[in-house]
Amino acid sequence: MDNQLNEPALGARDQEICPDARSGTVKPIAARVAKSCYETADTYVGVIAQLDDKHRVIICKDAIQWIVQVRRGQRCSQPQWVGKSYLTTPKAVIATSDALCGPLRSDTLRKLRALPPRPEVLR
Repeated sequence: MDNQLNEPALGARDQEICPDARSGTVKPIAARVAKSCYETADTYVGVIAQLDDKHRVIICKDAIQWIVQVRRGQRCSQPQWVGKSYLTTPKAVIATSDALCGPLRSDTLRKLRALPPRPEVLR
């Protein structure tokens, strides 16, 4: 009798592939995990602020810039997000967001003003 744990193997329909930015390798993630590592996904883990129904601000997967994205179409029945502006300062993020969406809500503005001077990985 084996002393190993008998965990069910993840089938192709039960997993999602996510590239590991540091090593360049690919590792499976259980599909039941709500967050995604793909910047275009509706459930991307790096969302900083939802500006309105069609715009949001994310930090890129490599933590070198912030991206203002616009919602365009769907993929696999999920909204798809496309980069509109690529920014490296909080001031530029706020100005671009304001220009795209009009006056920002106070809670959204507070989140954007709290951004560090340069993009960084949040821990």
